[in-house]
Amino acid sequence: MKFLKISVNHIIIVIYIMCEFHCTTNLDPIKKGDMFEWRFSIPEEHGFNSIALTEILSNYSHYEYVYSLLIMRHGYLVVEEYYNLQNEEMAQSVHSVSKSFTSALVGIALKEEFLTSMDQKVMDFFPEYASEISDRRKFDITLEHLITMQSGIIWDESEDNWIEYAGSPDWVEYALNLPLGFNPGTGFDYSTPQTNLLGVILAKATNRTVKEFAEEYLFNPLNISVALWYQDPQGYYTGGHGMYFLPRYLIKFGYLYLHHGLFNGRQIIPEEWIEISVQNYAGGGASGYGYGWWTDNINNHSVYRAIGRGGQNILVVPALDLIVVTTTSVDSWETSSEQGRTIHGLLEQIVLAVD
Repeated sequence: MKFLKISVNHIIIVIYIMCEFHCTTNLDPIKKGDMFEWRFSIPEEHGFNSIALTEILSNYSHYEYVYSLLIMRHGYLVVEEYYNLQNEEMAQSVHSVSKSFTSALVGIALKEEFLTSMDQKVMDFFPEYASEISDRRKFDITLEHLITMQSGIIWDESEDNWIEYAGSPDWVEYALNLPLGFNPGTGFDYSTPQTNLLGVILAKATNRTVKEFAEEYLFNPLNISVALWYQDPQGYYTGGHGMYFLPRYLIKFGYLYLHHGLFNGRQIIPEEWIEISVQNYAGGGASGYGYGWWTDNINNHSVYRAIGRGGQNILVVPALDLIVVTTTSVDSWETSSEQGRTIHGLLEQIVLAVD
């Protein structure tokens, strides 16, 4: 009898990729003793067209991949629906919504003077890799270039690339050796390794794990927690993906941004950081990318979104005092883009349903 030889590393890669799509965890009950007052109401009392919204919710519930839909307006949770065996105490992978959390942590690190400015050079944090860098333009990459996806690093978010990246023994080395497609600051190319580098930089700058830093300065003050958070082969927590949160915690995070970083009387994130984070630094027209947040315009309202693969969203519409959260299951790379477009359409319908 012949046995198939499979390395431990290959098993880890398979588990890692599968969890990116399928894993949920119910090990994160809603934290008690929260000073935040969860207020509940009905949509009609907060300016929603009840007929339109009822139809939207009915259509949304038919998709087998949807997990949750939460809508908050005027500080009231007016819709909280869970689907396909999910419930309020089941944390879910938020995929690239993680980038928006990392952006918040960068702003806090600047406020607490762990970082000095967004003009700091990325390679200053990685002197151990300097001798490997042949393209001298990489020494010009700044923190702002990374957070706005303008570093020049080119990397396609394909399944094959993800398998290669996840299976590499050193994710920092992998990212720093990716090719540059343009000079830093002169173009835009979205890729997760860039934000993962930011996560490592935060750990180095604060002299602690990013999870410890997040718990002290963001999660605990907001009274939320991360149920699961991936780490790279060196033990660094990922900055661009791999976080799992309860949907209610995503609403809280959106609430924090809607209220300019202020929560329970405490300025958790600097107000000026919120303002610059949701500006368009890349792309044309109303749609673009800021500091880990996507910017757009829906029904003549400026909006910003934390977006994750397959339909994970935190949508903030300041002019309407509105926050919408969606979470989904992501079954494959092939279907995730279409799911994302479908959920984007749902968000547009919800905004249009506000009278």
